[in-house]
Amino acid sequence: MLRRLIEAGINPLTATADQIDAWWLALAREGLAPKTMSTYRAELRAFFAWAVAYDRIKVSPARRVPSVKIPERLYDAPPRAEVLQLYAYAEEHDPVMYRAFVLAAAGGLRAAETAILSWARIDTIGQIIRVIGKGNKERAVDFGKASLERLGEPCPPEWSVLTRGVNYLTPNAVSKRASRVIRAAGLNFTLHGLRHFHGVTAYQNAGKDLDAVRRHLGHTNPATTLIYAKAAPEAGRKLADATDL
Repeated sequence: MLRRLIEAGINPLTATADQIDAWWLALAREGLAPKTMSTYRAELRAFFAWAVAYDRIKVSPARRVPSVKIPERLYDAPPRAEVLQLYAYAEEHDPVMYRAFVLAAAGGLRAAETAILSWARIDTIGQIIRVIGKGNKERAVDFGKASLERLGEPCPPEWSVLTRGVNYLTPNAVSKRASRVIRAAGLNFTLHGLRHFHGVTAYQNAGKDLDAVRRHLGHTNPATTLIYAKAAPEAGRKLADATDL
């Protein structure tokens, strides 16, 4: 990042806010990936924060550089055939991860959400899962009948859905173990990719109702799934049917 500044004829220790703003705008016009731009911004701000802390400059000239939004990656969503292939492999070789995969693909749950899910939060009659998501916020997720059956017979309320016992896995353990099973199955995506599968499949098969998808995935910021969509009352059930493999 500093090399780019110097190549543009800007001395980092004498740069003005206007110079940095102009340089950043030119950089943005190069069409660099959002992640790359985000990294450059972090490096830029870190350097000038150091310069201010050690009295090299009085005020950071990068203070007006805008944040960079990195779009959620949807391109790693696996096709339906690969999800079913993973189901078949995991059911035989790792039933615990099999249930995690079902929750991610059919319900859009994150690794952390599957890790803490207890049977008390599954309404098998109404086919609803009450998920505790980010910020300790609860959301109701419609779940398909076939997917509920894949989770097995209901256990005592306090038991983990994944382990079918009193012991719970940590979110990190779920993610790492899921990655090992996916690779062992000869596939190339992530547990979070199954969440993307849920979102993409639901959007394409449930009337393209982005607001319903947003609620199912638990997005806090409506902009993540486009705030202009309004959910129909029956959209949740359509969503569950679309991803119920």
